Amino acid sequence: MLNKITSDNCCGSILDSLFDGVYIVDRERRIEYWNHSAEKITGYSAEEVAGRPCWDNILRHIDMDGRSLCTEGCPLHQTLKDGKLRQSMVFLHHKNGFRVPVMIKISPIRDDEGEIIGAIEIFTSSHENRELQDEIFELREEIRHDKLTGLYHRDHTFNALKRILDAEEPCGILFIDLDDFKKVNDRYGHDAGDKALVMAAETMARAVRGTDLVSRWGGEEFVAVLPALSLIALKRLAERIRILIASAWLDLPDGDKLQVTASIGVCMSRTGETASNLISRADMMMYNAKARGKNRVIFQEPQDSK
Repeated sequence: MLNKITSDNCCGSILDSLFDGVYIVDRERRIEYWNHSAEKITGYSAEEVAGRPCWDNILRHIDMDGRSLCTEGCPLHQTLKDGKLRQSMVFLHHKNGFRVPVMIKISPIRDDEGEIIGAIEIFTSSHENRELQDEIFELREEIRHDKLTGLYHRDHTFNALKRILDAEEPCGILFIDLDDFKKVNDRYGHDAGDKALVMAAETMARAVRGTDLVSRWGGEEFVAVLPALSLIALKRLAERIRILIASAWLDLPDGDKLQVTASIGVCMSRTGETASNLISRADMMMYNAKARGKNRVIFQEPQDSK
């Protein structure tokens, strides 16, 4: 029955016409079908994934806390065992290394006797939905982007932060620096280093809200402006970004895997504070993170910033 579903031309045409990514697996989680939208969202072609287990360095779902679901509580595996429908927000691994937030829905596939013979997963890119709700859409024509990463330029983000602080609105800042990046360029070359910068930039941009700003500050440094977040939410988001960057990777032509980590400094704005001072405090926290071993988040508590 599973072969009939995946080989039926009519069924395949319908699934390929969907905007959602769709793939079908057998009992062993081997991929039997992969539609066009799955190719678009993940970067992997149907030919590249056919017959491979879905956990075999393809999607590698992780949850909001950075836990690898392929090895710790895979919802697809659970549905194959108990036949229950499941839905969850996860981050999948794109072929180009960055993480993509998606909403997944999983259903079992049964034969004529009611036995589970496979499962189907439908996934929707929530990043595209967030883009539709972007509150600064009207400014996009005026925005200048960094040519390599596509992120906002430093000057645009700085001016946006000034406007937020002038309006006396609370705002969080992340100062993010990729660890030991010179070693990345020395070992893998500058072309691979550029791809790693893009990978990290895409991961950060897709981890924040539509109202947040992420910019390339210079070299391997990035700044995120996060208005209207509580202290707890700010800490949680910073840690999530750190985990997502560390869990992303690039598959290199020689079979090696390129991964990077980030040190992140976090601060909340103070009443009457200038944009320059707020960024300088976050920068100092980032250097503290470097000094304490790298690949970590250091948050300046409010009482420390008086």
